[in-house]
Amino acid sequence: MTINERLKKALEVSGHTQKELSETLGVPKSTVNSWFKLGRDIPPDQIIPICEFCSISVDYALRGDGEPVGPGSFTLEEIALINLYRDRRDGTHTIDACVSDFFPEIEKAPAPEISENGRRMLNYFEALEDGDQREAIGYVRGLIDAAAKKDRQTSGPDVAAKAV
Repeated sequence: MTINERLKKALEVSGHTQKELSETLGVPKSTVNSWFKLGRDIPPDQIIPICEFCSISVDYALRGDGEPVGPGSFTLEEIALINLYRDRRDGTHTIDACVSDFFPEIEKAPAPEISENGRRMLNYFEALEDGDQREAIGYVRGLIDAAAKKDRQTSGPDVAAKAV
């Protein structure tokens, strides 16, 4: 897969359009179209802004190495699921329905009880704009990753050996 193909796929999965990308980059839509449909070279100074716009890692875009997303970002599958939810947010579809559609092999488990703090947090989250929701999720994922890393560091090899 070429750089252009990886970036085109990431743009599609992100739910953004070529027009939105062209407006963000300040280039004509026909230029973006020529990159993705005609395979014309993307200028090097546009690679990082496109990666940021699509929430993918530069390493993945350039080399196809590793994961398409960086730490604290969404995987392409998560972005697709979020976009599926947004497309269906008409009052009749729930997150559970979207997950069931996206992952039909997963059996639905009973929902856990949500604490009052959890309920308040969900209300705050729902009041945010879509972009702010993504940013909040990325921030929380970063906090969780940092806490897990700290936990692994404080547990030490003795604790890890006893756990095995």
